Amino acid sequence: MHTVPVLNETQPPSTPFISYQSFQRHFYMVLIASKRYKGYKPPYHNRVRTHE
Repeated sequence: MHTVPVLNETQPPSTPFISYQSFQRHFYMVLIASKRYKGYKPPYHNRVRTHE
């Protein structure tokens, strides 16, 4: 019983799990935003380059 709390305190399963999920969610959101932004950026960037 004493080992359970110690292990839990040393490596909480709730904190890392939430952190990982939050990070994955944020990464996924950034990936989608980057893809969408990249898709919209090429035309504008190309236009600016052509104008230059």
